[in-house]
Amino acid sequence: MRLPGDWGACLGNNFRGRVQLRRTFNAPSKLDSLERAWLVCEGVDPGGAVTLNGCRLGDTIGYAMPAEFEITRLLLPHNELMIEVDASPVVGAAGVERVPLESIVEGSAQGTEVPYFEQGQRTCIERPGREYLPGGIVGEIRLEIRTTQFIDGLALYFERTIGGLEAVLQGIVRGDPADEPLEIVATGPEGELMYGEAGRGAPFELRGPAAGIPDWSQIDPLAARVRL
Repeated sequence: MRLPGDWGACLGNNFRGRVQLRRTFNAPSKLDSLERAWLVCEGVDPGGAVTLNGCRLGDTIGYAMPAEFEITRLLLPHNELMIEVDASPVVGAAGVERVPLESIVEGSAQGTEVPYFEQGQRTCIERPGREYLPGGIVGEIRLEIRTTQFIDGLALYFERTIGGLEAVLQGIVRGDPADEPLEIVATGPEGELMYGEAGRGAPFELRGPAAGIPDWSQIDPLAARVRL
């Protein structure tokens, strides 16, 4: 089976059940004390359980909802990753609008509820845009090396104000606990755009004049390099 991709070619478009997918890999070499290994799972449809070297990391729920796990301490010289994709059908009674998530994704919190759609007399996790397509790992599964503190949900955009073009930087600091806040500096073509500090787990927003950033339009799409 070629991944990422669904299991239609192997099991058929109408297959409903559980499929275990395994992959072996070697541990990354020469991680220093300020680096951590993260496993990022994108696009597991409709959901499933992630296990590394026999240790369950957690669940992925929905092909549009990525999951990530810090796995540094679990790594061995040779590793086995297993993702059990669960597309098991659940018989639904007429008029029922919700089904317990734990009846579809094993190990989820008891009583959690998710939307559903009907296929005849069967009920499954809602899969907008993929309701009648086969399941599988339809997104990327990758290993990322991150520093002990990193910025998640990073967004950089520009706003027009009375004083001119302004750069806006947003995100949230994640990673290991630290005694000092993370210093954040963004520079553009003509020097520093903004500077600020943010603590772990705290969303931040920095603003500064967009010096040296050209105006962009569809007619004249200019680009400028911004370093963070």
